[in-house]
Amino acid sequence: MTKIIIIAIITAIIVASLLCLVSCKAEKYKVICPDGLFTNVKKGYREGQQVKIYFPYVATDTDYTFYMDGKRYSDYEYSDYKGFVFTFTMPARDVTLDFDSKNSMENKFQTFDEPTTLVTYTKRISTAEGNEVYEVSLESTEAEHEHMMTVYHDNGTKNVYIIPVFPYESLRNYALSADLKSWNDLEDYDCLDGMVISFSILVDGEYITVSTNQMPEDSEPIFNYMHSHLTDYMTEEYKVE
Repeated sequence: MTKIIIIAIITAIIVASLLCLVSCKAEKYKVICPDGLFTNVKKGYREGQQVKIYFPYVATDTDYTFYMDGKRYSDYEYSDYKGFVFTFTMPARDVTLDFDSKNSMENKFQTFDEPTTLVTYTKRISTAEGNEVYEVSLESTEAEHEHMMTVYHDNGTKNVYIIPVFPYESLRNYALSADLKSWNDLEDYDCLDGMVISFSILVDGEYITVSTNQMPEDSEPIFNYMHSHLTDYMTEEYKVE
């Protein structure tokens, strides 16, 4: 009886190992989509695996139509941080994801002929030991749909991120809609003690610069709001160094 039990156990182990081997070597299928426009696309997915793909490059005044395997696809969500979000279960075949867009603007995004500083955020805190400086710089790149964000921490370290272009577009539009430029003409204004925060944004060829040294009353949260457009992308997903 003991011999039979041992044989049964060995057989079960062999079967389990074979099933695991087959599972590990299960065929993977691809999501075929335009390079650089859809993000978070993996090299391959197994049948039944959940797929989550983003389309972050969303332009103002543009209508998008998405297609899966040539058929119109509308089972997606929208996120202010990720753009259009597609979530589905991978079938036992390759999937093609594509889109059409109709844009009333001549260009989807503002482009630059050479690397250009678009946004600079600086936070300088005065301490007994000296100044602690934290800075974020956003620059254009050769890629139409990407910007480079460099973060200089107050401990001397640095991180670099490649992020979508719409954080800059959002900051640029906010600078215009909130008329930040008018802050520089204020006669009565607030300022912070022991800390200076400044924001510089390129708008139509010139920089609009505002700081906590000259701001409307109780406007410090505005700096936090603008900074949040950048911190949302300080994640491992966008980090390059």
